[in-house]
Amino acid sequence: MLVGTNKAASRLIFEIGRLGLPVSGEGGGSVTDSPAVAAVLSALTMADHTGDTASVFHVLNSPLAEVVGLTSNEPAHVQRVAMDIRKTLLTRGTPRRWRTGRVRSRRVVMHAA
Repeated sequence: MLVGTNKAASRLIFEIGRLGLPVSGEGGGSVTDSPAVAAVLSALTMADHTGDTASVFHVLNSPLAEVVGLTSNEPAHVQRVAMDIRKTLLTRGTPRRWRTGRVRSRRVVMHAA
């Protein structure tokens, strides 16, 4: 299927997946339109500013919460998780293509497999 906006594509992918049908999104505009990427950006924002309650809420209510170990919005806990994220970035770094900005965008094309 070809859709006109990334927002429509994201919604359609979600709804088709919810029906249990295999679906994938190809192409698309901004990489930040992906819910997974938005959650990672919120985690990075939370790591930088633990008082950003919107970012904490977003991570806590996403599958990423389990990955980073965020189980509550209690300030001391958020600070510990944020410190863990910062330590991981310092010791492991970021993927090379993040640093070089090699992220492409194309038209959104979806198909049910």
